[in-house]
Amino acid sequence: MNKITTCEEGGKDKKCPTSTTKICNPASNVCHTTDLQATIYMLNNGQNIYIHGGGTPADKKTNWLHILVDTNGIQSPNMYGKDIFVFLLSLSTNNKGFPLKPFGAGSNSRKSLLRSCTNDPEYCGALLQYDNWEFKDDYPW
Repeated sequence: MNKITTCEEGGKDKKCPTSTTKICNPASNVCHTTDLQATIYMLNNGQNIYIHGGGTPADKKTNWLHILVDTNGIQSPNMYGKDIFVFLLSLSTNNKGFPLKPFGAGSNSRKSLLRSCTNDPEYCGALLQYDNWEFKDDYPW
């Protein structure tokens, strides 16, 4: 990955997210502003990578880093399951399995992963991984 810049509030690059940039969940129609307490990298291919610990950036006791990949940067639609996918990176030395995995990974049933992705698109990265990073015809978003 080649980084263009690290985005911060007030940054000069107009392709960086700001405190008014929203990320939405198409299943619930709930949006939130981007978390500028996260470290945000803008890559040379136009993707933004958001990295923060645990469930909130203030949670310093977590063994996980949340990594959000926005495949087209601040361009629309900015929705989980469409252009934003969530991954977890284990910081624990006793974590079994892969240290980096899509949020919701672990089920060995495609049917279960499809249901999770349909109900909450934050889980769609796990379905895509199961499907060998392909958007199958029944992909819900």
